[in-house]
Amino acid sequence: MKTIVSPAKKLNEKALFPENLTFTQPVFIKEARKLVEKLRRMTPQEIAGFMEISDKMAEQNYQRFQNWNPEGQIPAVFLYNGDTYKGLDIQTFPVDKLGNLQNTLRIISGLYGILRPLDLISPYRLEMKRALKTNESNDLHNFWRHRITNFLRKDLKGEPLVVLASKEYASAVDFEHLDAPVYFIDFKDNRNGQLRTLGLFAKRARGNMARWIAENNIKNPEDLKQFNGLGYTYAPKISTENKLVFIR
Repeated sequence: MKTIVSPAKKLNEKALFPENLTFTQPVFIKEARKLVEKLRRMTPQEIAGFMEISDKMAEQNYQRFQNWNPEGQIPAVFLYNGDTYKGLDIQTFPVDKLGNLQNTLRIISGLYGILRPLDLISPYRLEMKRALKTNESNDLHNFWRHRITNFLRKDLKGEPLVVLASKEYASAVDFEHLDAPVYFIDFKDNRNGQLRTLGLFAKRARGNMARWIAENNIKNPEDLKQFNGLGYTYAPKISTENKLVFIR
C-alpha cells in the first residue's frame, strides 16, 4: 500500500535530520531542471504576479530559483513544514521505520513531479495549479500528469493507493490508468451538528494517517478503517467502498 500527499509552501530550511540515512535523487530531476531554467528567467516582479504573492515573498523565491541546486540539500519529508507534515511529525518518527516511510509515501510536487521522502531537494515554491508554459503544455497539471501516472503505475504494481493529497495535487494523477485500487480519504469535523472538512485539521489528519500506515506497515485496505489518529474515527454510514470518511 502506498499513499500520496501534497507538498507544503512552508519550508524548514534549517531542518535537522540523521546524516547516516540512504538518500535518493528525485526521479524527474531532468524535468525539474528544465522548469527551473524557465523560472530563473523571471524577475521578482514577474514571479509576484505569476504566483500571486507579495513582493517580499517573490524576492525570496527569486533567490531560491537562482540558488537552486539539482543535487538538493534536504530530504523532502524534512524540508516541508506545513500542516500535513506537522501531522506526520517526522522529527519523532522512529528511525528504524524510515525505510517503510520511504517505501510507502509519495509526495506530488509542482516542481519535482513526484518525490519519495528521502529524495534530496532544494527549497522552492511552485504550486501545481500554476500555468507555467513549456514546449509540451500550458500548465503544470498537463506537464506532469502523464509522467506522474506512469511512475505511480509502475511503483504500485497493483498495490492499493491511498489518496491523502488535496484536489489540486490529486488531479495531477490519472487514477483510471493506475491499474490499482484507489482509496480516497476525507476527514470531517462535527461543528454544531454539521459535518465540515476543515482545512487545517484535515491536512494534519492526512499526514497523521500517512505516518500510521508506514509505522504499522498497513497493507490491507480494510485495515484503514481502524485509524483513529487525532481523534478521528471511521464513519461507515457516510463512506463508500472507495471513499472512506473519518469524523470527530
